[in-house]
Amino acid sequence: MKLNEVMDSPLKYKWRSKLDDMWEAKFFINKGKKDELEFTVTIVESFVYDKEVRGIKSMAKYSGEDVWDISFTNDSPSAKSDVYGISNDGEAIKVFSTAIAIIGEFLKKNKPFLIRLEAKEASRKKLYERLIRVFGTKFGYKEMPGNGKYFLMKQ
Repeated sequence: MKLNEVMDSPLKYKWRSKLDDMWEAKFFINKGKKDELEFTVTIVESFVYDKEVRGIKSMAKYSGEDVWDISFTNDSPSAKSDVYGISNDGEAIKVFSTAIAIIGEFLKKNKPFLIRLEAKEASRKKLYERLIRVFGTKFGYKEMPGNGKYFLMKQ
């Protein structure tokens, strides 16, 4: 099975919110079982500072454009206090496949100008680098290098 095929096999998810300034969806792995994992994808309208994005000379000309932050959290009891950490449960493909589906649904409806993701761990940073390439191709966004953050700009 190819990576693209795996990434196109999301789990079922449920929208908790579809507001003008925030969308949030929740999904589970092994729901109802002892090893149940609970995840949330939150997409929030935000802003960006000039110095955050290299390659865009001045964000001033983009004022008023849609800028959205995307975050993934592991809300499982096993995550304890590190909800942004990697769960090391062997379910990364399912988690990110579902996150891509959730974000894709948001992008089809909203078509924001700029998307921002941020990663703490080296392994998640590598995964985000691959994910933003997939996003760029699939949803018509261009990768913009940022200072420790990942940005996608609508082409």
